[in-house]
Amino acid sequence: MLESVREWLQERRNYSLFILHPNSRVREIFHNINDHRLFELAHTLLVLLSCSMVCVENPDLSPEIRWKLDVASVIITIFFVLEILVKVIGDGLVCGAMPYLQSPWNIFNVFLVVVSLVDIVYMMAFPYRPRILKTLKILQLFRMMRMMTESIMMNTVLEPLVDAVSGSISAVGTLTIIIMFLYSLLGIQLFKGSFYYCEGSNLANIRTKADCLNAGYQWLRKPYDFNSVPFGMLTMSIMFTMDGWSDIMYNGVNSVGVEQQPVLNNRPWVAIVFVSFMWLSFFLADMFIGAATESQQYFLIRRREQLWSLPRFETRRTRYTLLQMRAQAILFDPRYKAAISLSILFSVVLMGLDTRHQTTSVSVLVILCQVIFTGVLTSEIFITLVGYGFRRFLSNKLLYVYFFITLIMAISLSLDMIQLTGSMTISPTALMVFRLLRYSQALRSKMVRKFTVILMKSLQWIWPICILLMFILTLYANVGVDAFSTLECSEDYPCIGLNRYTNFKHFGRAVLTVLRIFTGDGWSDIWIDASRPCRPGDDFCVGRDKWIPMIYFVSFVIISQIILWNMLIAFIVEAVEQNTRIRDEEELKEDERERELEERQRGVAAGVAAAGSCTRSRSSSSGSSSSRNSISSSRSCSRSSSSCSGSGSSSGSCRRNMSSSSRSCNRRSSSGSCSRWSSSGELEQEEQQRELQQVQEEQESG
Repeated sequence: MLESVREWLQERRNYSLFILHPNSRVREIFHNINDHRLFELAHTLLVLLSCSMVCVENPDLSPEIRWKLDVASVIITIFFVLEILVKVIGDGLVCGAMPYLQSPWNIFNVFLVVVSLVDIVYMMAFPYRPRILKTLKILQLFRMMRMMTESIMMNTVLEPLVDAVSGSISAVGTLTIIIMFLYSLLGIQLFKGSFYYCEGSNLANIRTKADCLNAGYQWLRKPYDFNSVPFGMLTMSIMFTMDGWSDIMYNGVNSVGVEQQPVLNNRPWVAIVFVSFMWLSFFLADMFIGAATESQQYFLIRRREQLWSLPRFETRRTRYTLLQMRAQAILFDPRYKAAISLSILFSVVLMGLDTRHQTTSVSVLVILCQVIFTGVLTSEIFITLVGYGFRRFLSNKLLYVYFFITLIMAISLSLDMIQLTGSMTISPTALMVFRLLRYSQALRSKMVRKFTVILMKSLQWIWPICILLMFILTLYANVGVDAFSTLECSEDYPCIGLNRYTNFKHFGRAVLTVLRIFTGDGWSDIWIDASRPCRPGDDFCVGRDKWIPMIYFVSFVIISQIILWNMLIAFIVEAVEQNTRIRDEEELKEDERERELEERQRGVAAGVAAAGSCTRSRSSSSGSSSSRNSISSSRSCSRSSSSCSGSGSSSGSCRRNMSSSSRSCNRRSSSGSCSRWSSSGELEQEEQQRELQQVQEEQESG
């Protein structure tokens, strides 16, 4: 019996749910539904809606809004249940070529759907839902993470991030933990039981804990101490983030002994322990950045090797007319480039001369100069459009910026002239906006443009990790609302770090609070407020579970400040270095191409001059010379043309050959010879123009 069942299962291992054949019409229909564009769009919209609902959740919602959220949650849960059924019927559950449960994301999706179904059952059957269900519903934000991982650019960030965490960053983290463990052991030996103090009105005669209690005062513990290895590690982790480390150091300097009242500057020499750890923390933080940079460079090297293995395709060369080549020659002319640079410089300087009570004559002079400079910059746009054509003009995104800047300058000058003449009243706000936008022409300078291009190219590596960082901030903000929204901060029970602006009452405030923790601005004080002892009758206090704030704050600091922030710095540094290196190589190639282009242009100009001299000699010839002189003249002109075409970059030799051939033609007055020479010169001119066009095409493709 078991053998027959095993054989039956083996035969149907590729069947969906052991029922539907791989070529079944039903499975094909469900595959088409799953791959349909509308189904994917609905899935994306409902994922965004579910994440938005998680962000809206807070304990102070009105019953009406709560009911609407519950209805939307039911609809979203029904859709995700149907999505699971569609994919299971189409691909299979556990057996088949690509079963549904083969992907960890799909298993996690099933878990989220089960949590939502349990929440719906509790919502319908009981008036109060367990808090654990509300917390687990926050995990729906990871559906957004799944959507992000489907992006190619996100994978280019996640892959080096995972490699760095599992490789070099974990090694540096292990070294950091060992050093913190050693310093915590040293702190236990020096400060165990000494980070306590007496709180009262008259502390002049208080020396020990017994004196404090006998006087009716309170004997309290400092927020951070070295009473055990775990507490010592937490204290060292606070110091590693450089938040409030000086307060911890002064607590150690003022410490006296076990259960003794602190005395000001009792042990100043112990400051060496804290200062030495801070020096080590600087080096360890740099090692984290170095580890992240190394992992990112290794990933880029592998990516570059993969690109090298791809097949190369020859680009299609573009044919340019003589007018386009002359326009390009003007653009490459150093004198024209200098005129453009000076126009940008003086235009920016003139904008800085604008004062509040300037005279009309000064305003007119500034506007006239701006008109001249704007005309020069506009001519560059026009010549570029003529030289490269409308299609290639639109394909260059940098020319869009130039056109926008020139348009802004023209509009701003028009508004200034209208305002100056008084023919029309212009809004001061519009004038201010366009005058501020006019400063964007500084982007056209070579140095600023270089770093602008580097910054724009760096964004392709930066924005994915910024999106990942925003996801982490959103996740921890929602967890903070769920865990710390009931924290009380009043006059009777004041807080240190939390206030009316920094709290977890709702999602907006929680995001700002999490951003403050991310920047390291007094995050340890917020941790202290979240870990305070609970007051009598406070059923929603989290202080009785001190491990919840500890896990929350420590994990967020490690993920955001140590890992993601260092990875972001590594990506920025590597992107800037890579783009700078590529830019330098392109500039060297551009200089070489410009030199080659100038040499070819000189050769073409020499050929054109020689052909013109021969044409003039042909028109002045009388045709009375002998046949022998005609033949020798033709040979002389042919040799001159050949030497010109073979000279390449030697324009001086070409001019001498052409001049000698022209003089020979004039002496012999042979029209037939000059006609042949002229035809040969025109052919050589066309050949030189084709070579010039080829160089310009190579320069453009580069």
